[in-house]
Amino acid sequence: MKLDYRIPLKTLVAASVALALSGVALAESPSYRVILPSASGMVSTGGSAGGEDELCDGDELMEVATIESGAKTQINAVLRTANGNIVHNVQSGVVKRSGEDYSVIWEHTEHPGIINAMALGPSGDILVGGRDESVWRIDGSTGEKVWIYGNPNGRVYSIAVAPDGSVYAGDRSDRLYKADAAGNHQWNRFTHSGNVVAAVTDQSGNVYSASLSSSGRIAKHAPEGDLLWENESLHWRGIMSLHMDEFSGALISGGDDRPDLVKSDPETGQEIWRYTGHSDKIRAIATDSAGNIYSGGDDETIRKISPSGEELWVFEAVNTVRAIAVHPTGTLYVGIGGGTVRSFAQVGEACTSN
Repeated sequence: MKLDYRIPLKTLVAASVALALSGVALAESPSYRVILPSASGMVSTGGSAGGEDELCDGDELMEVATIESGAKTQINAVLRTANGNIVHNVQSGVVKRSGEDYSVIWEHTEHPGIINAMALGPSGDILVGGRDESVWRIDGSTGEKVWIYGNPNGRVYSIAVAPDGSVYAGDRSDRLYKADAAGNHQWNRFTHSGNVVAAVTDQSGNVYSASLSSSGRIAKHAPEGDLLWENESLHWRGIMSLHMDEFSGALISGGDDRPDLVKSDPETGQEIWRYTGHSDKIRAIATDSAGNIYSGGDDETIRKISPSGEELWVFEAVNTVRAIAVHPTGTLYVGIGGGTVRSFAQVGEACTSN
């Protein structure tokens, strides 16, 4: 089923909220059913069995809360940690928040430049990179700096972390760099002919990187630095984003001047399918446990795409979508232009995510 949030069920949602405030937690129509969280807190009812971390595979999106709002700030990255907390940048700073009430756990303010990229390490540490042309490892428990890797030769646009803690960084000088878990330089590769704006790793430690080159190149390197394959046929005029579905292992890439969303095989780099619904740069991609894809960018929409490439819904975000993270229940944490991080619940026939 293909739905468009530009024709939303606002009347039903309002009625549901009114019923909840009067002590009734269920609103229903012949074609739509919403189960609201209890008044004592936002508790997921996800899935048909109502499990706490069960995915609500909803067919609409409803804004729940504004987590961060700051005038003229730039939020480029939003992460969700293994224990459910949320980490995001605010300009050059990093903020870790409770996943329960969004209260601040710590703030890191030592980083000197706008942060372009962040990634989670296997121990829960945060890796950040940006305009200061380096990668910082920040302790996930305290927010304190652990080390700085200073080998990049330009602004850092992308970071990925392997299961063994090795760190990969792509920069403005068109290079991909590798450091070990202690921040020691291992190698760099000059495979790309444009800014290396995206990178991801798989469970074997292979790294996939994408660039803003006119050819739109994606390259796969082994942990030792050997080039395994490269593909310039997926995107014309550059790539803005790259994501690996942790459940299927598939690669999903988002285009720049030609904003196609492409799913490809990580073993060969060959295209599986292509979605052409976006009208401008695709800056953010995320997936859920069912393999659904969430994408957003300069066309100011969030879109949900099925594992087979079918558009499921479109949500008008009103501003540029710069980052998306997904809770196991299907709730989205979204970094939006204008300096806000917002949470959105998915609403379906038998569930509301949170």
